[in-house]
Amino acid sequence: MTTKQQDAMIWMNTTFGADIDAAPAGTPIPKKLVIAIGIQET
Repeated sequence: MTTKQQDAMIWMNTTFGADIDAAPAGTPIPKKLVIAIGIQET
C-alpha cells in the first residue's frame, strides 16, 4: 500500500465516515471494504 492510498483512505474516512457506516448497516460488508472499493474506483 502506498502513502497516497493511505492518505486517500484517511481522507475518505474523515470526510464520509458517517455515511459509510450507515450505508452497509445490517449487511456483512465492513467499512474497510467500502472504502477500499471507493479508492479503487477513483
